[in-house]
Amino acid sequence: MLMVGAVGLGPLPGILAIAFHATGMLAKFYSEAIEGIDNAPIEALESAGATFLQKLRFGAWPQVAPDIVRDTLFRFEMNLRESLILGLVGAGGIGFYIQTYVRSFQYEKVATLTIVVILFVVAIEVVNNAIRALLR
Repeated sequence: MLMVGAVGLGPLPGILAIAFHATGMLAKFYSEAIEGIDNAPIEALESAGATFLQKLRFGAWPQVAPDIVRDTLFRFEMNLRESLILGLVGAGGIGFYIQTYVRSFQYEKVATLTIVVILFVVAIEVVNNAIRALLR
């Protein structure tokens, strides 16, 4: 509702609401991951004369990368679902078309769009699982 008041009706307030929420949640998750870094590898690199970027790349990044990738992929999946729901309530996108076709009793188009959404979600899940497997 804040975004509707700020920019008016249409798809933009939905996009901004999802973006602000996702950014805030990711910042929280990333900060928790960074706080949990073990300093021993960084101190070992520092004693060997590593630069700041080397300490970041070889000391910190390997520790936080799995958490950052996991959280980013999770938020991406969540944003997809949220955008569908926002479309159903009139903010545009594929959800808007599903709602329009339901109201006009065009169930073959609703079924087609539902299958497209399911295939899209499954494809994203397969890609996410492949990325997570690479990080293990």
